[in-house]
Amino acid sequence: VFTFANTAEALLRDVALTRRVAVAFSQPSTNRTLQLKGCDAAVQPAQPADVAQARRYLALFAAEIVPLGWPPDFAQAVLWHEPAGLMAVRFTPEGAFHQTPGPGAGAPLPLQGGRA
Repeated sequence: VFTFANTAEALLRDVALTRRVAVAFSQPSTNRTLQLKGCDAAVQPAQPADVAQARRYLALFAAEIVPLGWPPDFAQAVLWHEPAGLMAVRFTPEGAFHQTPGPGAGAPLPLQGGRA
């Protein structure tokens, strides 16, 4: 998971202290949402390949919200900061859950190993 140190100082401090993390991912066009949890999280400065990947994710997110009425540069303006401040929170998912609004919200999803 990528975040910027200047906007997530408390989060990064807490993750570094507890090594626990819970992250929700949502697709705006469908509200399809899932949550991953882990207890071996490590905070590290992003590497150049991470910065490139984060930029790709941001471009995909921007393309996702344009049909919803947001201008193409909105995601960049709101979510992107100085790349030197990009941090990576790496963890092994130990729990995954449906979080899409509706009757199945909170139901566990099966995990298949690997690091997030």
